Amino acid sequence: MKRRQIFTTIILVIIAFSSGIFVNEQNFFRAYWKTKTMLNDISIINPALAKKIFPNFVTTIQNKEQSLNEIPLQDNRNPLSFFVAGHVYGNINKDEFHPSMSLVTNVQRINELNPDMVVLLGDMVMKSTNREFLNVEDNLLGYFTMPVFNVVGNHDVLDRKIYENRYGKTVYSFIFKNYLFLFLDSNQKICKLTEEQYQFISDEISAAESQDSIEGIHLFVHHVLFMDYDAESKEKIFSPNSDCGDTNAFTTFIDEVLVPLSKQVPIYIYSGDVGANQSRLSPYYETIPGESIYMFATGLGNSEDDSALYVHEEEDQLIVSAYSLKGKEMLPIERYDFSYWETQKAIADSE
Repeated sequence: MKRRQIFTTIILVIIAFSSGIFVNEQNFFRAYWKTKTMLNDISIINPALAKKIFPNFVTTIQNKEQSLNEIPLQDNRNPLSFFVAGHVYGNINKDEFHPSMSLVTNVQRINELNPDMVVLLGDMVMKSTNREFLNVEDNLLGYFTMPVFNVVGNHDVLDRKIYENRYGKTVYSFIFKNYLFLFLDSNQKICKLTEEQYQFISDEISAAESQDSIEGIHLFVHHVLFMDYDAESKEKIFSPNSDCGDTNAFTTFIDEVLVPLSKQVPIYIYSGDVGANQSRLSPYYETIPGESIYMFATGLGNSEDDSALYVHEEEDQLIVSAYSLKGKEMLPIERYDFSYWETQKAIADSE
């Protein structure tokens, strides 16, 4: 770490502690982020002054080493666990500035679960401006006591330069607790993955295969690329938040690459572009019969049905559970399949 970065971090820590907040780790991170937000606000008003005083306070995150909130991953030797939420800014029908309140009000409960990490499935903000990202940092990210990672949504990278300057690369991976985590960007080519990303996935999988200890693969992408968007086939009568049109390239990739691989290790695919429109589709579950490929979609809409996913190992099995953010009783995740949402649509149409 460069001297200036060390100096900046020390200053932030001193200011945070000088606020008189010594109660617990969560309050410390809250003070740290409030201080950092204040400095970022200075950069908006007078960037030259901010750079002169704190030349490195806006950290460009290297995702393999640091999370959005700069808390590092730590292998505490406990079984793997993480929390997953999508479409974080909430209500699509309003000009939402704050992250979804259903998630904000559950931060303490999530912290009490003590997962290894929180994974956001994109659309942290409605508009990718420094001001909106600062708001998310100050009102959401800064309250988590574990690292937070994001797979970018289309709203996050409306101004790609701003996002990447703040948080770094949008395509990255790491191996943690014997699982390969892959974070993809379905916005470089709207609703699709680029050829470079398909090659990246293949390369990372090949490298992971050389490690006999790999127990599974978690793949995160904002758009629901595993669903059939072909309107003519009428096979799927629902739609996520975005109409992506033809997704044959991704389904072909699943058939040709992931299905054979799933005979060796299970593969889990998570998407977050759901929950905001009347179709809901959150949570959604799909699998390929006879194969160890499990696909999920989850997203928020600031509604009474808002939920997320809690992924955890239990007795050497990985369990994915639907987690209500409104205190409702949830069904086993496998129940939220196509037939479930078909029934829900029929009920809604009859009312």
